[in-house]
Amino acid sequence: MSLSTLSAAGLPPELLPDVAPPCRRAGTLNGAWYGVPSGTPVHVALGDMQCSVLSAAVAAETDAGDGVPETTIWSRLLACAAAVDQSPTDDQIRVDPTLFGERHRPGARASVHGIGPQGVGLGGAMHALCKGLLQNLHSMMPRDVLVKAGVTRIVGTGKALTRNPALQQAVRDTYGLELVLGRSSDAALGAAIAVLLYGEHGS
Repeated sequence: MSLSTLSAAGLPPELLPDVAPPCRRAGTLNGAWYGVPSGTPVHVALGDMQCSVLSAAVAAETDAGDGVPETTIWSRLLACAAAVDQSPTDDQIRVDPTLFGERHRPGARASVHGIGPQGVGLGGAMHALCKGLLQNLHSMMPRDVLVKAGVTRIVGTGKALTRNPALQQAVRDTYGLELVLGRSSDAALGAAIAVLLYGEHGS
């Protein structure tokens, strides 16, 4: 801001407030204001967007007392996805989940396409994410490769799949093959088996 320009325009620069870093104490209320008592400290604000994000983050941590357990969040997401009786069609949202790139596309980044004025439901968004995950997997291991190799079914393991009907449906829709869930097979079990098999031999 040009102080000389302000002066030439007839606006005394001394009327402008001092510039200070966010959150620094700027003073106190001189009198009661809408229920806020006189003498209450006043601090320099953040930007409106930063304040909105901060309040949302704090609310997410405090609304449930000690915070919302991650299992509760995932249970809600899975329930919303289960309530949507269809996978997203081509005219709905599309998610590219490669937030950290991919093995054959290290420069790739995540994106969301197709959000319309009608908004996005939580269940539909979950379906779109699951479909995007499978489309990314299919780009690396297409169905034709599996069929030519004589693969007739897909055995899925891990809680991300066995506890997520939306992801299971995305597997079926993308590959068109039978999906068999190995509910007793996950990383923790595999680690235990490896120790039992090889631990005593130092392998």
